[in-house]
Amino acid sequence: AAKHREAFEPHVGGTRESVVVVKGRVELTVGVDQPLLLSEGDAALFQADVERIFRNPEGNEALLYRVVTYNGKSG
Repeated sequence: AAKHREAFEPHVGGTRESVVVVKGRVELTVGVDQPLLLSEGDAALFQADVERIFRNPEGNEALLYRVVTYNGKSG
């Protein structure tokens, strides 16, 4: 949605996440790192055991796909 922001809690240690933006632009913040602006066709791979924030900085709709890969350990 336009101007939407969504934060995700950390997963278990060692979990990784990948995203690909298929429409619009999305600002991604992973943990305490500086935000990264992703445009259509951009992809990112990052640790998902920290908070992640996705934000649509524009008034147009954005669409992205997320894939979360767990490390196989529990706790």
